[in-house]
Amino acid sequence: MSPPARTLQVAILAFDEVEALDLAGPYEVFTTASRMQLRETPDAPPPFAVHCVAHEHRPVRARAGMVLLPTHSFADAPATDVLVVPGGVVDAVMVCPDTRHWVRQTAGGAMMTASVCTGA
Repeated sequence: MSPPARTLQVAILAFDEVEALDLAGPYEVFTTASRMQLRETPDAPPPFAVHCVAHEHRPVRARAGMVLLPTHSFADAPATDVLVVPGGVVDAVMVCPDTRHWVRQTAGGAMMTASVCTGA
């Protein structure tokens, strides 16, 4: 495997009632890929930098009560190459104009947008 030309920025949307597995699964996949790459070529940049992004800098309560702390808010999230929209109870997040705007704007500038389950 050849090292990446640059680190791709991965944003995973975090919101109240997100399905923990739908967020954590992609998070683990991208961070594990970076760890594996660093074993092969320790001096190369990691292929992925993964960020959990929420509406605000505050804890997000996932389904079943797990609490997550996002690394960025919509206001300070880095430019995104890969956007992941996880599932969960999406009723409130789907009608939030700020979230809809951020997803639309971020997806428009990303190389790839993916969803998990009801995140579609």
